[in-house]
Amino acid sequence: MPIDARDDDPLVPRPVPPRRDASPRTPRRTMDLLAVLDGAVAALKAPLGPADTEQGWTDDLRREIQEEISVCRSVLRRHGPAMVRHLRPRLDEWMAREGVRPGRLRDAVLEAQRLITEARDAV
Repeated sequence: MPIDARDDDPLVPRPVPPRRDASPRTPRRTMDLLAVLDGAVAALKAPLGPADTEQGWTDDLRREIQEEISVCRSVLRRHGPAMVRHLRPRLDEWMAREGVRPGRLRDAVLEAQRLITEARDAV
C-alpha cells in the first residue's frame, strides 16, 4: 500500500497536534488559581466580623467583590484556562476607592487578583 493511501485511511490514527495553551504546568497553575479563588469566595461569603467592618468592609462591598471573583472562577471552570487572558480584575483599585484597610479579606482578594494577573501574563 502506498504511503499516501494510508494518509487518506480514516482508520489509521493520526497524531494530535498539541493545543496552543497546553503546557506541563497549565493544569497545576489552573488548579492553584481555582483553589485560591475558591478560598477568596468562601472568605467573602462569611458574615463580616467586627475587625472586618473596622477595616472598611461593608456587606454590599463584600457581596459585590465576592460576585466579581465568582464570575472569574466560573469563566475559568466553564471555558478553560485560556480564558484567563480576558480577565482584568481591578479589585485593588476598587478597595482603595472604598477605603478598605489591610486585613484578612483584603489579603485574600489581592492574592486572587495577583494569581489571575500572573496567569494572564503567562498565556
